[in-house]
Amino acid sequence: MLKNALNRHSSSLSTKPALLTALHKATNLLPRVLVNHSFVNVVDPPSLEPIDQPPPPARITVFGTDEWAGTKQLVTALLEQPFLSDDSLSNAVRDRWKARQDEKIAIAYGRQIQWQGSTLYIPSSFLQQFPFPVVIEEYSSEHPNALPPYEPKHENLPPEAWFNSDIPIILCNPITARLPSLPLKNPDTIRVLTSATPIRDTFPPRTLPLDPLRALRGLALLHENSSSQMNVQRYQDNFVESGLPALTSHIKTVLNSSVSLELLRMRRLTTQFNGVCDTISSSLDQAELDLNENLSRIRELHKDYEQDMNSLPKEILGIYDASVSDSKQDNLVNKALVDSERQIRAQMDRLTWWKMITHVDDINVFVNRIVDEAWCKGLERHLIYQTGRLSITQHNYQQSTYKLLAPFSTLDSPVIYNTLQQISSAPSYKLLPSALTVPIYSRKYQIAEYPTVGLHLAAQRSALGSGFSVITGMGVGWAGWVGWLAGSGESLLGFVAIDATTSIGLGTLIAVAGIRWGVGKWERAKKAWWGDWHRVGEGLERDLSANLNRVLMEQVMVMPRTACNSLSELAAKRTEEIHKLRDELHCITSDYEKSKHG
Repeated sequence: MLKNALNRHSSSLSTKPALLTALHKATNLLPRVLVNHSFVNVVDPPSLEPIDQPPPPARITVFGTDEWAGTKQLVTALLEQPFLSDDSLSNAVRDRWKARQDEKIAIAYGRQIQWQGSTLYIPSSFLQQFPFPVVIEEYSSEHPNALPPYEPKHENLPPEAWFNSDIPIILCNPITARLPSLPLKNPDTIRVLTSATPIRDTFPPRTLPLDPLRALRGLALLHENSSSQMNVQRYQDNFVESGLPALTSHIKTVLNSSVSLELLRMRRLTTQFNGVCDTISSSLDQAELDLNENLSRIRELHKDYEQDMNSLPKEILGIYDASVSDSKQDNLVNKALVDSERQIRAQMDRLTWWKMITHVDDINVFVNRIVDEAWCKGLERHLIYQTGRLSITQHNYQQSTYKLLAPFSTLDSPVIYNTLQQISSAPSYKLLPSALTVPIYSRKYQIAEYPTVGLHLAAQRSALGSGFSVITGMGVGWAGWVGWLAGSGESLLGFVAIDATTSIGLGTLIAVAGIRWGVGKWERAKKAWWGDWHRVGEGLERDLSANLNRVLMEQVMVMPRTACNSLSELAAKRTEEIHKLRDELHCITSDYEKSKHG
């Protein structure tokens, strides 16, 4: 047996440089994996324990799941020596936490009772029964940072004791907490249930039922009267029944004579290496899981806004395909144009040539007032209402987008967050009531600026032409009338061989022809104005569709669209980083395994 132990010892020592190298590489890889880099401080860097220096004492770490686990009582029962006549050792052990705010204290053997920093040196026989020096590191159960996270988050950060301990002893009160399962596979871990209940076979190995309070009761009896045989017997019975001898036996089994401090150090380094590798692997697994969940949410958000991009034009304008403008489509724009044309035509039909003559200088004002009162008023009110609905949709998408960038998320990116903040705070991001109605106003202005001005000029030309013809006809008729009054039978136009009757008839014909020409020109001008009206109306549908698409793309959907595109690119980079980190971890573990078997 001793020969096998020596062989294992020499084999372990031969792999020590490879283990230190692997641990160093894995520890350097750790900050690139974990969000919280405080885990790196948990692991003792290999450089702090040089190879040419003697290894430190064996570490026995004691910590509990909560304040009722009995950590203080267990250590007290182990270290007290009730048969000493001097109570100074017992008092030092019992009062070791008095007026101290440390997260942990160390207890080591010393000839005199004294404190050096957070280390208590006492001449306890318990610390001398092992083949080499040991140190008990006791964590305060009342210190919030001393409690290990038994349900760790995705960083999976175990406490310091789990990594830098040779024999971790975990105390759990089954009434107040459940038995924890360690993320590290330390074979020397001892789990203690502070209960006298027998242990079932389903519990992990090295799980002991202990009753520290019973051991303390036995010590109290002995302190009352150490000379009483009955008290001595009751102390021995309570001490044995408490289970403390079984715990001591387990510790001795680990620290047997065939185990050296160097081998314990190798075990600790191996535990650290396995813990770092397990933490890296589990963190990468969790990061990959979070990444897949975020990608699923990104795809869902992308699907939602794509559906809205296709459905909102139909809901707002009644257009089935916003990219194709078809005047025959039964949509709200065509209905609004038909209704506007009906109202305006009723007014324009009453604007005859005779009525136009009396308002020839106010034709543009009159027509613009008619157009302004009837031009797509119902559609304008509908679009203002739909703008309010789009504002709600925009706000909902903004909230959904920010949820993708939750803190500590795999895709948490300050750059993308700042970009989205700039978009949402830009003046152009806010939806104004006129966001969808701008084409209505611009097309109405276009009617007033061009067709109506042309109609006004045509009315003036018609009035001038008709007036000139009437005046000319009146002049010719007057010339014939003057000749007829003179009784000569000839008009003043006799020099061109036109008699008075003919001159009067010619004048009347010229006047009537001028009026007829003016009426025809006015009607043709109105017909041309209606032609321009229809062309403007056809352009209105295209403008509203294009403007709605622009509002949806640049205002309503700009945040989810930008976030989905940016986060998809970031997710691809994160996936590549995870694969590279896995490859590096695989290389580290493979090199270490080769060195072990080489």
